[in-house]
Amino acid sequence: GWVTGLEFAAELRILFSCSIDGFIIAWSNKGDVVDKERAGGKDPTAGSEGGRKQSGPLYCLSWDPRRQQLVVGANGHIWVFSASVSDNPDLGRDKILHFVGTLKDDKGRPPHALSGSDDPVRAIISTDTGKVFSAGYDRTLRVWDTTRTE
Repeated sequence: GWVTGLEFAAELRILFSCSIDGFIIAWSNKGDVVDKERAGGKDPTAGSEGGRKQSGPLYCLSWDPRRQQLVVGANGHIWVFSASVSDNPDLGRDKILHFVGTLKDDKGRPPHALSGSDDPVRAIISTDTGKVFSAGYDRTLRVWDTTRTE
């Protein structure tokens, strides 16, 4: 799908991309794909396998180096992934992205519950304090705390 966002994690030497097809791709500094993950929340109908809902298009992402988290904006959702790279060459290529959850406000509501729509989260910024600022086509600017996920 079309690439809609890029974010470089300097300390990991990884470039992250997100796209219309709902995938986040981690690229090495040599241009190799080292991980590919579909964004989305846990699907309660998936049983014990813990499957995820498909996220739909992804529009933006932001890297938080302090928390080693990638925050990704979608239609009415903000997904959070932890990211790390193994320094041990004997382990081979471990998974880089690990799903953490969907951002919630202080009352436990996701972005789409606040705006009443599934409008795209079009811009996102992570700060050193753990705050995430998001903006969307619904004409809102919101502040989130990355410790509040589901």
